[in-house]
Amino acid sequence: MLTWRRLALAVVLLAALTYAGDYLAVRMRMASDRAPFDTMEIQRLLAIRLKSGRYEIMLDDPEIQRCVHALFSPSGLSAMLVSRPPHPSASHL
Repeated sequence: MLTWRRLALAVVLLAALTYAGDYLAVRMRMASDRAPFDTMEIQRLLAIRLKSGRYEIMLDDPEIQRCVHALFSPSGLSAMLVSRPPHPSASHL
């Protein structure tokens, strides 16, 4: 029972230290004008269901999204973990 508590405490501490380090890295980049923020173009993929039951696939207009180079997003923006998404995001209409 005691080892499970220690393991849970270690996981929580590791997560807290990771978040704090990521937050400090973003703040240090902001203070030294190294621009932790970036923009990326997002293009959604729309899957429209037709009356026949089949789907028609359409591309939505590209949107510019602001993001931050971090593991976690301390500023409320989405985290940019890669330079661009591997595929467009899909929406069913």
